[in-house]
Amino acid sequence: MQETPTPDITDEQVQQFQKDHYFEHEIKGETLQGLAIKYNITPESIRKFNNLTTNEIYHLKSIIIPNQSSYEYQSNEMDQNSIHKIFLLQYMMKSILDPTDSSEKVAKYYLEVADWDLNKAMKEYQEDREFDK
Repeated sequence: MQETPTPDITDEQVQQFQKDHYFEHEIKGETLQGLAIKYNITPESIRKFNNLTTNEIYHLKSIIIPNQSSYEYQSNEMDQNSIHKIFLLQYMMKSILDPTDSSEKVAKYYLEVADWDLNKAMKEYQEDREFDK
């Protein structure tokens, strides 16, 4: 398998990306469809931005809600692959990893092992956590 190189990304680029493109919503029993209605965005956009294959969100601590302009925005400074990797790293650190594991190094490890597939990275992380118990 060919290894995907990790782009050099500055903290400033991450912060600007977050400000421009999304915000985090803590899940409190809502459904994906309910959140889509609440924030006036399509369920498909939320699924795509969170790399979800189903509407099931009950297992998540939080979900990322993209700004409507996120899909219209075309970055001149960073390619779309870099933007997607920034999002995956941030999401993995904030919403998936246990607070004791929540570092960019840990998130990057699981994402790289999973070839940047969030669902695979989550599964691998959860399996490792179970094994460590």
